[in-house]
Amino acid sequence: MTQTPESMTVDQFRKLHELCWQFEDAWHNGADPRIEDWLTKSDDQTREALLAELIEVELELRCPNETVAASVDADCDTETNQAGVTQIMLTEMQQRFPDHQHVVTSAFARFAHSQQPQSADIPQDSRYEFLNEIDRGGAGIVWRVFDRHLKREMALKLLLESQNTPDMRRRLELEARLCGRLEHPGVVPVHELSRLDDGRPYIAMKLVDGKTLAELLAPAAATPQRQLLDVFHRACHAIAYAHRQNIIHRDLKPGNIMVGAFDEVQVMDWGLGKDLTVTGDSEVFSQASSPLDSVNTLIGTVFGTPAYMSPEQARGEINRIDQRSDVFSLGAILCEILTGGPPYEVGTTDLHEQARAANLTAAMKRIESSAAAPELIRLTMRCLSVNPDDRPNHAGEVIDALALALTKQPANRLFNLKTFGASLLAVMIVVVISRGRSDSRKPDLPFRDSVNSEPIAAAVPDPAALCRQLKDALRQSSLEDVQQRYGDILDKQPEALYIQLDMIVFLLNKRRFQEGQRLCERLIQIDDAKPQPHLHLAYAHYQQGRFVDAVNSASGCLARHDAERPSKHVAEPWLKKYQRAVELDRRLPELLAASTAVLSLDDCTDLAEVCECKGDIESALHFHLGRLGHPQMTWEMLLKVRPQFIMYFAGRYVHDLSLTVDLRNRLCESAIHELIAMMNEARDRFHSIGRDDATAKHFLTCIDHSRAAPGFQAFVNDDLTPQNLRQALQSIWQESERLRNPE
Repeated sequence: MTQTPESMTVDQFRKLHELCWQFEDAWHNGADPRIEDWLTKSDDQTREALLAELIEVELELRCPNETVAASVDADCDTETNQAGVTQIMLTEMQQRFPDHQHVVTSAFARFAHSQQPQSADIPQDSRYEFLNEIDRGGAGIVWRVFDRHLKREMALKLLLESQNTPDMRRRLELEARLCGRLEHPGVVPVHELSRLDDGRPYIAMKLVDGKTLAELLAPAAATPQRQLLDVFHRACHAIAYAHRQNIIHRDLKPGNIMVGAFDEVQVMDWGLGKDLTVTGDSEVFSQASSPLDSVNTLIGTVFGTPAYMSPEQARGEINRIDQRSDVFSLGAILCEILTGGPPYEVGTTDLHEQARAANLTAAMKRIESSAAAPELIRLTMRCLSVNPDDRPNHAGEVIDALALALTKQPANRLFNLKTFGASLLAVMIVVVISRGRSDSRKPDLPFRDSVNSEPIAAAVPDPAALCRQLKDALRQSSLEDVQQRYGDILDKQPEALYIQLDMIVFLLNKRRFQEGQRLCERLIQIDDAKPQPHLHLAYAHYQQGRFVDAVNSASGCLARHDAERPSKHVAEPWLKKYQRAVELDRRLPELLAASTAVLSLDDCTDLAEVCECKGDIESALHFHLGRLGHPQMTWEMLLKVRPQFIMYFAGRYVHDLSLTVDLRNRLCESAIHELIAMMNEARDRFHSIGRDDATAKHFLTCIDHSRAAPGFQAFVNDDLTPQNLRQALQSIWQESERLRNPE
């Protein structure tokens, strides 16, 4: 009896779609597959369903919208010509499959319907304007939308109508909650989990424009392998962060790694993610806390993409799936980077069966014969071990092994210093021009005077002087002058480490931590023996909330110092700072539950910084307020702490649109409280001491700086800002001006 997709078993349905994927892959690889050959791979019961699916796949491949449009006769309308092209193909298919006329006709009708613009399919909502479809998968669809409230474009993920079931709504909610916990630059921020006006659930996310690693891996892209490894390395950092939170992804593949327009790397689609601290695979929240339906995930269900799936995941061994299953998928991605294809490839054997059987013999031969460094080959093969115990335990271990392997890669350089320098300087020019006077706090950086920490050959111009000239040129926005000076430096000293270190300090001062991190990593790949890049890298990790990575990098710095060298004493306090951050991060839930009054002043200070580095601004605000009101806080300390809180914390985040409106308002309210306190103190000192009191003038200067801060200015000018907060800020600024210039 012939079966429809609706009446198939799970295994039949899975095999049908895997055959379709293989057919499409063969087409893209130039094999020109014939539907007749692929029908022999199915049984009698599912052959007609497979035929219908393959016809629709071939139609999509042979006549996409742009091809049909290009073939239209100029004297005829598009609709008429498209119908003619489709009729020719329909006749061809009917001749090829004379015994299945009804299947062919139905498949063409579905395809024709899917190609027609259907305004009714575009969701309508009072808040979001749906612009265009970004991507579509088996369960969901991602739209580019315009948020009418926040006046910005975002990405909105919806379930397909056919998948809007209690189980899939639970999956959507799990994805939102897991991503909400993963506050890391490598994970796309989730802004909201809610419902449209018509009741459909959605996730609102940051919109990321760019290319996937799958697109970069395509032969036509001709992406250098070193660039692919750099993308992979940065994706591993996001996965390592998730693994430290006991969260696994379960569907890692090149298509789920995005490289954004600004070269940022983010791991996408956490819809199959799992919190390992939840027993079993149910991951159920209470109905009271859930805006969507609450149901269990079926035990034994196979999740993931077969070509990148670990054996235990392919077998549905739920209780054996952990961080090491993700590590296998990372190894599969590495395999594709090194050999051009994933471990399991299209062939005579079903992909899922290959994964279940751990059929890796051919993959291991391809990896061994690649031109990669032996260390990189060993790492890839280790990640692909059939036994999870033989793999690295988590992505953090993959990062460590990868860093070592990359230093052994063939070729003298991992990047072109002159090209990278020009692009880096362009980035810095944009920062200076666009921001003008920076409102960022100057970090207390390790090795700030790095240019003076080593002697320079007399034949080479003084790097410190050259860097000062470069920075002067940056401030004057003279791009040609900057490029010329930078080119002169690289011509005279191609491995100008100390010039590069000053560039790193410049980036870190501008809070461009990702760019600084990448430059540190590249310098380490060129010369691993120098301690300074390791300590700068530790600082960049710390500022991005990667405290364990910061400890490892700072330890690497110390390992490269002789005991007598004075700079070792610079590194040791930073290592202790990062080790304390690891401990505070581990105890954070417990410390958040405690009253700030029982914590020491140092605890409140350090916890506020740890939370800010993690991107947890709400918890950082909690500890900042505990610090300001702490019994141990003296008046002399407040002279410094209050302005820091207003300018470098509240002012930085008060108009950060990735935060909730409620949190931004609370930041403003806290800043207003401290501004009023400084205003009252200045007024009292003017009355009691006189108009020349330096402390009172200092307070008024701080208030004036808040008025000029971009964050507060944007907050006041935002239509969504509550009127009472806008009026309070404006009144404070006006009163400050009146006190400074009395009539």
